[in-house]
Amino acid sequence: MKRIAPVVLGLAALIAVPAVAFAGPGQGDGRKPAAARDGAGRLRQGPGARRLAKFRHRAHKVLKALDLTEEQKAALKASREAAAPVREDLKAKIQAIVAAARQGERTPEARKAAREQIKAAIEGARSAVEPSASRFVGSLSAEQKAKLAEKAKAHGKTFEEAKLVKLVEGVLIAPKGHRHGRR
Repeated sequence: MKRIAPVVLGLAALIAVPAVAFAGPGQGDGRKPAAARDGAGRLRQGPGARRLAKFRHRAHKVLKALDLTEEQKAALKASREAAAPVREDLKAKIQAIVAAARQGERTPEARKAAREQIKAAIEGARSAVEPSASRFVGSLSAEQKAKLAEKAKAHGKTFEEAKLVKLVEGVLIAPKGHRHGRR
């Protein structure tokens, strides 16, 4: 399970790229803003970082609730390795979109257009790994799905297999996450 956490964290980082890249006010002079700190010296988090942390937490809870077997862990790892070219292609596309946006005009319309391009690139990557994600979700046992349905019901929600497939797609296209000193 400890090996899946970095994957989930990487997914969250990938999803946050558009929010972080265009979240703050435009700095026309090209300088990066100084890191803001709170009274205790900790870095303050903006809305993009909070959303990323929330997603990481949710994805970690879902994967932990599945209690994957060794075969399922191996299948997820193999699917993730097979998705490496898609991940690298997505990373290059996002970097190109962000670089073009920084070179261009910094207007709300330009930012919106860049976000839409990034969303389209992510959707393209998701559709490329969708068969692998569907196979993985299909390999889950009825008991594992029942656990997720029970957890969802406890939170006043319903379990939808399509949402689980989307989460697994995100895990497959996520960049490798930082481990922050944990080994």
